[in-house]
Amino acid sequence: MGIMRAFTNFLVEESTEEKLKHLEHPEDHIIKSGEPGFHHAFNTLKTTAEHLQGQDSGTRVMTKYDGAPSVVFGVNPENGKFFVASKSAFNKNPKLNYTIADIKANHGHAPGLVSKLTTALKYLPKVAPKHGVYQGDFLYNKADGDVTKTDKTLNFKPQLITYHAPLNSKLGRTIESSKIGFAVHTAYKGRNLTDMKADYTPDLRSFAQHPDVHLHTWDQSFSAKKAALTPEEHTAFKQHMNAAGDLFKSSDRAGIFHQNPEMQDHLSTYINSTVRNNNQPTVAGLASHVQARHQKVIDAVKTTKTKESKTQVMNNELKHIKGNRENLDALLKMHDHIQQAKNAILPALTRGDSSGYKYSIDGKQAGPEGFVTVTKDNRPTKLIDRTGFSRANLNKGGFGK
Repeated sequence: MGIMRAFTNFLVEESTEEKLKHLEHPEDHIIKSGEPGFHHAFNTLKTTAEHLQGQDSGTRVMTKYDGAPSVVFGVNPENGKFFVASKSAFNKNPKLNYTIADIKANHGHAPGLVSKLTTALKYLPKVAPKHGVYQGDFLYNKADGDVTKTDKTLNFKPQLITYHAPLNSKLGRTIESSKIGFAVHTAYKGRNLTDMKADYTPDLRSFAQHPDVHLHTWDQSFSAKKAALTPEEHTAFKQHMNAAGDLFKSSDRAGIFHQNPEMQDHLSTYINSTVRNNNQPTVAGLASHVQARHQKVIDAVKTTKTKESKTQVMNNELKHIKGNRENLDALLKMHDHIQQAKNAILPALTRGDSSGYKYSIDGKQAGPEGFVTVTKDNRPTKLIDRTGFSRANLNKGGFGK
């Protein structure tokens, strides 16, 4: 990565994410976290590319499974009891389930979740270590009819992506003999749930094997040797990384990155709308998006006084965009170069998928959801093709709506 103009001299990392609740795209780190987010995004992509070139960058990569629901499970260190829970396990008032009665009492309003958590409580103790708290995603539950057979192929569809495995393959035979499929990717360390911190590349060798549980672990899902960058991919990657670095160094960073929370929210929803509609982000498009969002609120209120008040808020934000056009333009261009650098290495990452599955979306051949890359200081980021999986997910009413 030598021609990247010594930009690494500027790298300063953010604090580590303590709980796995949401993963960001690298380009969106810039919007959500400002200047530290740019450092995070740049360093993530740089060290990921180095990893794909066989260098010991300390960054690890895993295939991202499109599973649901996410389940926190393990032995509560405060009482020594095995539990299962949704992501609410780390809330101020967590809903921990030690028994089927707990699951029904805590989640009776959501029958699908009750079924998956009940199944998790039954089967995960067969493979989980005697100590520790972990997080993973359900891929299938045979009792719910999640696995089907077509043309000598086994299929299951946890969310958007359908997974396929030949019935006569090792993978197919494992699915056929199992009761559930489950992907484990995160461990938590600490003396109590409240203070626990996530380890995004944990050692999972203490998990047992059991025929009822088709266990997928993060460290078996990706092969860097298969994902070596081609010269063309490497060239495109460096071009966009250098362009992003040049913008960073030559721009008014205080003006670019110090966006107020309202504008950060507008930028996030606007970026998602451009993904959904296949448009290139522009400052003019951002202004139209902000005006439309506010107008919807204005039209919904009844009193003249309230309309005038909300119209003033809209006008103030549109004035801010107009007065900061140059900075916002630089921000959007920086966002685009980081995204294009990511896109340059996605084909290599796809070649490195070693899960053994084939994938489809609505009957059309697809790749995996994407990948998660974790830097040596435990910083996770998702690398996903926003023109593929993300657009399909948004248009089906997924995240960002």
